[in-house]
Amino acid sequence: MSPAVWDHYDPRQDTAFDGPEDFAAHDVFALRPRLAALPKRIDCGTGDELAATVRHYRAGLPGEIEGGFQPGGHDYGYWRTILPGVVSFLGYNLA
Repeated sequence: MSPAVWDHYDPRQDTAFDGPEDFAAHDVFALRPRLAALPKRIDCGTGDELAATVRHYRAGLPGEIEGGFQPGGHDYGYWRTILPGVVSFLGYNLA
């Protein structure tokens, strides 16, 4: 649900990473191949400031990915609209 992903280190995001080394150690783009065998769902609002980065991240993920991009932002209103699908996905894949 609206993943906060960055494709490069940005020192202005001072609460996300401790520095360039911390970003490199936790680079979710580099870890995408490890997710090949796992079920995946990523939803993001088209008005989310990270939507372009999330699209780029999703495009490089191996295998099928549920979810998608719907109108909304990075806020509770958007998250409430997608929550039923997210809970259904979790219930099916954790059963």
